[in-house]
Amino acid sequence: MLFHHAKLRAALQRCTAMAAWGDWMGAWKAEEGQIDVEQDRLSRAQAAFGGETLARMKDINVLVLGCRGVGVETAKNLILSNVGSVTLWDPFPATAEEPDLNPEGKPRAAECLAQLKSLNPYCKVEVLSAEEAQLPGCLAEANVLSTGIPEKVIVILAVILH
Repeated sequence: MLFHHAKLRAALQRCTAMAAWGDWMGAWKAEEGQIDVEQDRLSRAQAAFGGETLARMKDINVLVLGCRGVGVETAKNLILSNVGSVTLWDPFPATAEEPDLNPEGKPRAAECLAQLKSLNPYCKVEVLSAEEAQLPGCLAEANVLSTGIPEKVIVILAVILH
């Protein structure tokens, strides 16, 4: 389920410390005679999406609720597409059914973080550590993707976001 709400950013910023754009992405610019690695990296994406769309994608902040198969795959694709930030929320423990996550019993979002961060150093990737009861207050002007989380959480989100 994909949710969008105008008030998501403010609450998310209260729950997580967000760095300014220049502090973590796009701050370095090539000087004369140097190769702009970031521009080279984005050239294919710019050809596919266009410069204006690519620039707007850097301002997209996505909160992924649920880090099972679909959630992690979606987070991976978002990170590789060069969105500004991806925040993961899944405090539920990893199980033996999830062999990629070790050790069993630790929160799934925390276990996925290192691998997802390594995909794109220009995309801010972090874990939202808010408990389920605090989650409604952490939703602010972000795009929210919900996968593989309990139905009661989805119902709460639907009430808040609509």
